[in-house]
Amino acid sequence: MKDFWQTRKIYPTLTTTSGSDWRGKIEELKDLKLTEAALFPTPLKSKERQELYNLLEKTPLKHVPFVHLRTDMDGDEVEYFIKRWGTRIFNVHPFLFDPLPATLKKFKDLIYIENNSVIWSESDVNQVAGLCVDFSHLEDTRRTNKGFYMSDLAMLETHLAGCAHISAISAEPYSNQETNKIQYSKHYLDNLSEVDYLLGYPAKYFPPVIAIELENSLKEQLEIKEYIVKLLK
Repeated sequence: MKDFWQTRKIYPTLTTTSGSDWRGKIEELKDLKLTEAALFPTPLKSKERQELYNLLEKTPLKHVPFVHLRTDMDGDEVEYFIKRWGTRIFNVHPFLFDPLPATLKKFKDLIYIENNSVIWSESDVNQVAGLCVDFSHLEDTRRTNKGFYMSDLAMLETHLAGCAHISAISAEPYSNQETNKIQYSKHYLDNLSEVDYLLGYPAKYFPPVIAIELENSLKEQLEIKEYIVKLLK
């Protein structure tokens, strides 16, 4: 992938899923003196998000390039990220659309829809700026649902991808306790080789803004980032 990183940037991410110690990650932001990081507050309800935002204000963080929106976030929160943190990329899950909430319509040119548990649809994608590629979800479908996978590839060939998530892929399949489905994708990386699957995708599928979506510590994410940069150089 010659000159891959000349047009792309990858960021560590403050994730907030159940396996993430997000308050600990905020302390890491201070210790590591990080000035840029993506933010995925998706599992947090409004009260916890406000705590998160207040704590972020006390860190060295200056720029949040990419935010994963939660379904109950409104326009005021999006405005906060744009004005306070210079955010220009947001993504949402497909199930948010029915249609795009009125409070978010004014930001549609900054929002990208993720491939998740449902196939990307023209009607959803046409409401926003384009696609958010979750590579671990894509790899899951390649291994478990070829029809789903081919549909997503067709969308990637015809629609703009503005951002992406990178998570880990397990060497062996396992049963997701929440969905009871067999999958390979996971949000904690145990071995650096668990991102080697990225080599199976052409450079044109990788958008300019890429976030590491892992529950690993920020320090570990920086090591993972270095590995990915070398992997895709």
